[in-house]
Amino acid sequence: MKKKIYRTGMLMALCLAFGPCESMDVYADKMAVTAEWREESWQDDSTGLEWGHGIIAGYNEEGEVCWEVVSEDGAIAGDAASYVNLGQNGDFFYYFDSNSEGFYLTCLNIADGSVKWKTETALTNVSDFVYGDNGELYIGGMQIQFLALDAEGKVLAQQKLSDSSAFHPRGMEYENGLVMFLLESWYSDSLTYVEMDTSNFTCEMRELLGGEYSDPVKILHIRQVYNSINGNESSFSETVDENGIKSYTDGNGILRERVIPPGAMDASVYAGADVYTAYYYYDEKGYYCFAYIENGDEQYRFYIDMQDGNYVYIRYIDSSHTVYDYEDGISIWETIAPTSYYCQLGAVIQ
Repeated sequence: MKKKIYRTGMLMALCLAFGPCESMDVYADKMAVTAEWREESWQDDSTGLEWGHGIIAGYNEEGEVCWEVVSEDGAIAGDAASYVNLGQNGDFFYYFDSNSEGFYLTCLNIADGSVKWKTETALTNVSDFVYGDNGELYIGGMQIQFLALDAEGKVLAQQKLSDSSAFHPRGMEYENGLVMFLLESWYSDSLTYVEMDTSNFTCEMRELLGGEYSDPVKILHIRQVYNSINGNESSFSETVDENGIKSYTDGNGILRERVIPPGAMDASVYAGADVYTAYYYYDEKGYYCFAYIENGDEQYRFYIDMQDGNYVYIRYIDSSHTVYDYEDGISIWETIAPTSYYCQLGAVIQ
């Protein structure tokens, strides 16, 4: 699932607005197909506070503005504001704002800017969020660390995962009915890995003392690397060689992704190179961390870590979606799958 946060911050209760000022303007007859968020702010000379609001605009296929919706006004404190953009998901756009009566999550129909639903929540802030398979929305924050809503805005669950309001989720990811995230504190190195089962909203929590970088955290980090690159290749510099191999580098010149089409490499050396497409991903330091190798419905995923100067497998998911975890790591040069040799290429051509 893809997500983008323009202003998350910690939304403090003091940022509640004093009254409703949400409005909507319609500019074109055609239906919108996408929506974007921008912000306006100003200084309140009487209080010295900075205030602002979010503006959501719907655009049709010709790029014309079809409608605009303005959120409630709210105070801004540093990076924190009482209005938060959760962005577009499918045909809907989501955002938080607040007034003197409470803190609300609003879902807009992108076609015409109308409100599909508006739900009051127990949250007073947002630290991260992720979407489920069927339009569900899972949100993390302080006070209430986990909030789940269905596609119609009904609250499915809200849970305090810590007695301290200083704890908040980050790095939220969703896969196969599980929401995974790290629960961290503003005031200490305390870090807890959480897996929330969305079928019954029970969770498993594993404390990582002193910021210990354990395998669950590595898996989550690798997911974040993959999600930050996959589908966002336009934000990187692309080069294509004579064999059709694509390489994507970031603004620091660090290789972040390499895509190898079938037939680009010698299949007698790298088994599967004649029929599989390989996607290799590298983290912000340039370390090889993930390989996705596929041929239609046949897919293989390799999670890779650097240990003592050597690449090792820490997780492998086969084509039937069976997950194999390797607590101590297995050398990348071991054969653990039909496409192991092709996975190794990601380290060789780095």
